[in-house]
Amino acid sequence: MITSGEAHPNELCIAFKFALDPKTAADAASYTAQQWNYKWTGNYGSDPYHPEAGEVGKQDLHIAKAKVSSDGKVLTLELPKLRSVDQLY
Repeated sequence: MITSGEAHPNELCIAFKFALDPKTAADAASYTAQQWNYKWTGNYGSDPYHPEAGEVGKQDLHIAKAKVSSDGKVLTLELPKLRSVDQLY
């Protein structure tokens, strides 16, 4: 169970109710991330739009580093291209 999540410049912090396995959780290759925006119009719905290119599509994010807190309950992912977007996966 996730208890909280916070986005900061270039990082995402996720707190859990339980301690994570430190070896697996600290492996950046254990995660994937994407971000995208929507095109706001008078119509209902939108395709996903790449935040940098502005074209239809999603942006894959490189996870540079994964860190686990000393109590094992907070995961911090370093995402160099993380930005304010409509959706983060």
